[in-house]
Amino acid sequence: MSRSGDECVVALTDQWYITYGESEWRQMAEECLSKMNLYSEETRHGFEHTLSWLNSGLAHVAHFFHDGDMYKGSKSLVRPQQMNDEVWDYLFCDGQYPKSSDIPSDVLSEMKQEFDYWYPLDLRVSGKDLIQNHLTFFIYNHTALMAT
Repeated sequence: MSRSGDECVVALTDQWYITYGESEWRQMAEECLSKMNLYSEETRHGFEHTLSWLNSGLAHVAHFFHDGDMYKGSKSLVRPQQMNDEVWDYLFCDGQYPKSSDIPSDVLSEMKQEFDYWYPLDLRVSGKDLIQNHLTFFIYNHTALMAT
């Protein structure tokens, strides 16, 4: 059921199941939260409450590499198996250009430019109803990938 009370039909797709709430990861998320400038203490308490009970969730990032026709005709230029450690390090950690990748250089360059444009992240604006899911996942995922 959706928040509006409508029945939802969920498609079975390949997604990762992530164990949010693992103690070391949760500590990283709590430390990140402690450094954040939030709109109100109510917002901070909402995050703290969610961090206290959240244990798992589905990661929607899997759709980035979807090979099907998820978006009515769009096709990803990158296949999941092309994403190796060298590519991730290049994109997210200012690593060296990946030598072992067969992703076209113009695509890699565009991916790097996109990441560099949006990060480091200095502002996230959203509704407080998303604290119990998307926004807390956002903190967890970013603490896992980037230095806080």
